[in-house]
Amino acid sequence: MGKRSLPNWCCGAKKAFVDVGNMHMLEYLIKEYELKHVAEIGVFTGGLTGRVIKGCKGIIEKYYCVDPWKPYPENYDRTPRPEELTNEYWEKIYNRIAGMARNNSEISIIRDTSLNAVNSIDDFSLDLVYIDAIHDEENGLADIIAWMDKVKDGGFVSGHDYHARFHGMIKAIDKVFGMDVEVLQDSNWFVRMISDKRELYRYV
Repeated sequence: MGKRSLPNWCCGAKKAFVDVGNMHMLEYLIKEYELKHVAEIGVFTGGLTGRVIKGCKGIIEKYYCVDPWKPYPENYDRTPRPEELTNEYWEKIYNRIAGMARNNSEISIIRDTSLNAVNSIDDFSLDLVYIDAIHDEENGLADIIAWMDKVKDGGFVSGHDYHARFHGMIKAIDKVFGMDVEVLQDSNWFVRMISDKRELYRYV
């Protein structure tokens, strides 16, 4: 993984010293590189979706929202609120996202798990995928491998929770990308997909 000049939990990742101001990393990458086709894996209540759609209006042509919107108590990384364990709660959340999609034609909803939804997307069709689903090594690794080939050369595989609290996620990210991982504020990470490295990333 290379030299560890960062804290141990960074596992060899490098920092991207880029001043993105008050933008989320996703907004920054979309605006900086004019990324038109994006998938967010793990939408939850849609806070990031709304922010990115509003901040990147006129750039994004297709924004896939992937989430099953159902109770998943065995996969929480914290103690869930009681309402989060009910189907009624998630129906309300889904209906909110569906309303957002009705008002923003670029949003396309795929209500399914990550590993099922990936089959609905053509290979090399995305400019960016943002992974923020289940934060353990096994699921994180499966998501990265599954979605990586949906991203075209020059595009970005990115996500959330490159943080000590989610050491399994760090292991998964580093296992695939090693020192090519770049970390911005709030534990957001990204890797640019380069054609001559793609095969190396698959070999984990």
